[in-house]
Amino acid sequence: METSIGQFSHSGELAFEQSGEAVSLQQEGAISLALLDVSLQQPALDVNNGKLELTTKLNYSDSPAGAEMQLASDIALQDLDIKASEGKVNLVSAETLTIEELLFQGADQVSIKTISSEQIQVGKVSDGEADEPQSLVRSDKLQIAKLSRAGNLLAIDSVVYEGFHNRIVRDKDGNLEVMRFIDLIGNLNTPATTAEKIDESTSTNADEDEQAEPLDLSIGSIRASAGSGLTFIDDKVKPPFATTVIFKEISLEQLDTRKPAQESPLRLDGAIGKYTRLALSGSVKPFLESPGLDLSGQI
Repeated sequence: METSIGQFSHSGELAFEQSGEAVSLQQEGAISLALLDVSLQQPALDVNNGKLELTTKLNYSDSPAGAEMQLASDIALQDLDIKASEGKVNLVSAETLTIEELLFQGADQVSIKTISSEQIQVGKVSDGEADEPQSLVRSDKLQIAKLSRAGNLLAIDSVVYEGFHNRIVRDKDGNLEVMRFIDLIGNLNTPATTAEKIDESTSTNADEDEQAEPLDLSIGSIRASAGSGLTFIDDKVKPPFATTVIFKEISLEQLDTRKPAQESPLRLDGAIGKYTRLALSGSVKPFLESPGLDLSGQI
């Protein structure tokens, strides 16, 4: 890992107490970085950040009854940019990213009050052409409320987008652009130029990772504000086809990977151009082996 840090400042207080076999440590402080660039090898990522502000409060105690730790933080980032080191792909970029009330009580016990972002873009994939690649997904604002992890469950109360826009593109060969992005994500841990032999310990660790129980996901609701859009582009047909749906409402509720047969209510209300109305409501079952869709309405 390679790291570059700009102007750095720190302020805070540290208190340490010991009584017999019991030890306690309390720390409060703030860190400000004018620049933070990090290059990772596994996964192969370059992380660039214009400014970071971090406030923390740490409580740690150790006694014959056991050790306890609680870490609470607020994090603010500006001009965040995460790219794949190998291949021309910008994974995520955002003008601002703020995490409020991050509470860490163990590797599998984490909660966050809100994650909010402005001008976030996901999935810029360059194919070597001169034109600047467009993102698959972008949003003027994004807020994720009440995120928590307990054991193998990641739960989110709500996800709200403002100025959301999604592009679905099929290229001249009939391939979906989003699948290319997913393939690039899947290959982040694969070295691009070396084929080193995997020793026995590495192989054992990989087997253990494969046997690890998957993380379940539960989301109460996903909503997008009026004015959000979805663009379809098909370059395989002649002539190429493109259309954009502008929505008054997008809402999806009750998503839970633990309940694949559960119906998730879906509502879409929008328009295609000046004269075509799209109003659909019903449910989806996105986590079935063959996802289910039951919608009714008018176009």
